[in-house]
Amino acid sequence: MVAQTPVDGADRVGEADGTFDVDAYQQGWVALNRAMRSDEPWSGFERNAAFLQGRGPDGALAMVDVAPLLGLDDPGDGRSAARIDLDFDGDEDLVLTARTGPRVRLLENSMARGEDWIGVRLQGVIGNPEALGAVVLFEVVDGDAGPDAPPTRTLRRSRRAGSGYLAQSSQWLRAPIGRRGPDGDRATERTPRARLRVRWPGPDGAVEDFGLVRAGRRYVLREGTGRARIAADLPAPVRLDAAARPYAEPVPEVDRRRAVLPSPVSVPSFVVRGVDGRATRVFGRTPDGPRAPGKNVAMVMFDSRDGAAALGDLADLSGALAEAGAARVALDLAPPAEAGTDTPVGREEVAEALRGRGWRGDVLFTADPDARAMLGEVVAWRFDSGTVPALPWTLHFGPEGRLHVVRVGPVRVGDAARDVAALVASDAERLSREAVLRPGRWLRPPGEADLAQLLGRVERAGLEAAARELELARIRVGEGLADPGGVARRLGQSLLLQDPPDVDAAVEAFERALGVNPEDVVAAQGLAFALHAAERFDDAYEAWTTALALSPDDPRALASRVLSALDAGREAAALADIERLEELGAPAARALAIARSALRRARAEAAGGGDEGS
Repeated sequence: MVAQTPVDGADRVGEADGTFDVDAYQQGWVALNRAMRSDEPWSGFERNAAFLQGRGPDGALAMVDVAPLLGLDDPGDGRSAARIDLDFDGDEDLVLTARTGPRVRLLENSMARGEDWIGVRLQGVIGNPEALGAVVLFEVVDGDAGPDAPPTRTLRRSRRAGSGYLAQSSQWLRAPIGRRGPDGDRATERTPRARLRVRWPGPDGAVEDFGLVRAGRRYVLREGTGRARIAADLPAPVRLDAAARPYAEPVPEVDRRRAVLPSPVSVPSFVVRGVDGRATRVFGRTPDGPRAPGKNVAMVMFDSRDGAAALGDLADLSGALAEAGAARVALDLAPPAEAGTDTPVGREEVAEALRGRGWRGDVLFTADPDARAMLGEVVAWRFDSGTVPALPWTLHFGPEGRLHVVRVGPVRVGDAARDVAALVASDAERLSREAVLRPGRWLRPPGEADLAQLLGRVERAGLEAAARELELARIRVGEGLADPGGVARRLGQSLLLQDPPDVDAAVEAFERALGVNPEDVVAAQGLAFALHAAERFDDAYEAWTTALALSPDDPRALASRVLSALDAGREAAALADIERLEELGAPAARALAIARSALRRARAEAAGGGDEGS
C-alpha cells in the first residue's frame, strides 16, 4: 500500500477543529487493505436486508425490511442478487452471491405460485440492441373488459445493466397481472390481459404501444414494430429440488455454546505456572509453525474465585478425554494475588478442590497478566461476539497445536464426547456438520484461517505481544508468500522489540534464519545485536565480524562492533574499527561519533572516573 497525501485542501478536512489526522488516515488504509486480503466477512456478519416499498400511517412512502419473512436475512457477506426464472414457470427466482460461503445460493420463488405472468424481452435499434434504459408499462385490464377499457392498474419494469457486483439479471422482464384462487380458478373466465407500452431510451422519451397480450406467455418487443411477437421454443417448466446433503445423517441442532472451526487457528502463546510454581510458555507460533504438543489437548479455563462447582461435570469431561487419549488441563485465569494462588499452598488448594469435583488432569495457573484478555478475545472472535463470554471456557487443540473447538459455559454430560468427535473428524465432516455455529457454512477450505480479524481485536485491546505474534502467524510458510528464514528473522526482530526483550529466544530465531540463509545480512546483524544484549560480548564481536563480511564497511555495523569489542575488553580491535570509520569520511560521521564516545566512556570507567568529555 502506498500512503496517499491529501491534496486540494483535504489536509484541512477530517477533524472537528479543521485538521487532518494523517496517522488515522493511514491506519484506515491499512485496515482496508487487511480486510481485502482476509477471508473473514467485511460486514461483521450483519444480516442481509430486502426492502419492500409501502406507505406509512400518514400516507407517506416507507420502506420495510421483509428479509426475515422471505428467508433472505442471511448473515453471509452478500455481493449480488440477480433475478432469473430458474425453473421456467414464469415467475422470478433469485441467485444470490456472497464473498463468504456458500458463495452461490439459488432461491426458488414459491410465493408467486398461482400468479399469471407476462414475460417481455426488448430489442432496441440504432446502437442500443439491449434497450438499456427502457421502461415497460404493463397496463392491466379487467378480464371481461373490451380492448379500449381503461387499465385497472399499471406495473412498471425497467431494463437495466448490472445487478450488484459482477452480476446481471435476466434480460426478460416479468410482471404478475392476475392471481388464481386456491383451486387454480381465476376470478373471471378470460385469461388476464395487459396492454404493453414501452418508453424507449432516447432524448424524446417516445412511448410505443404494442397492444393487448395475454398472460402465461412471453413476448419479444422490437423497437419500431408496434407488434408483440410470441417467443417460440421456450423450455418446459422443471421442478427444483434442494441439493442432497454431502452426509447421510440429518444435521444436528446447532449448539450455541459451541463453535467448531472449519479452519483451525494458531493462538498467541502465553505463560502458565504449575502447582510447583514452574513457568512454561504454551501454544503460540514458531518459525516452523505452531507449538505442537503432539496429542490432542483439552484446556478448561476458569476463575477459581467462582468456585469449582461453576465448572460443571468435571468427572464426565475427565473420563471422556482420558478415553480419547487427550491431555487434560485446567487453567485458572484468576489474578494470582486476588485468587490467593501466588503461593504453593494456595495453588494446591485450588487443585484439591478440582480433584474433589472429579477432575483427573493437570492444574495450571496463569503467569501472564495479558493471558485472560487475549484468550477472551480468541473466544469472542470465534463466536462472532462483540463481548467476551463469561468463564468457564473449554478449548480443544489438535496435536499440531491449533485450536479446533471452543465451548463456553459449564461442562455438561456428553459435551466432551461431542467435542472430541468433532476434533478428530475429517475435513469434509467438519465442514458439512460442524462448521462455526451453522452447519454447512465456512469461509474457506480447511487450512489455517486468516487471523486479520483477531489481530484487529487484540490490537484494540492493547495486547501488543499477542499482536506481534499474530502478525507472524499470518505468514504462511511454504506457500510462496514467505520463506522459513524470513519468518525466523521477523520473529527475532519481534522478540527484540518486546518489553522486556526476550534476547535468548531472539538469538535462537536469528540463528535459525542464518541456518536457512547464511547470507541474510539483516539476520546476521540481528544475531550480533541480540548477543550483545544478552551480554555475550565475545560472541557478539564475532557475530558482528560475520555480518561485516556480508556487508563490508557498513558504518553502523562497524560502530556496533566497536561497542562489543570495548565491552569484551578488546580495545585494540575497537581502535582499528574507529580508524576504519575515520577513513570512510562523511557517510560514517554519526557512527564515528558514537564509537568515539563509547571509547572515552570505556577508558573513563577503566580509570575509575566519569566521562572524559570532548
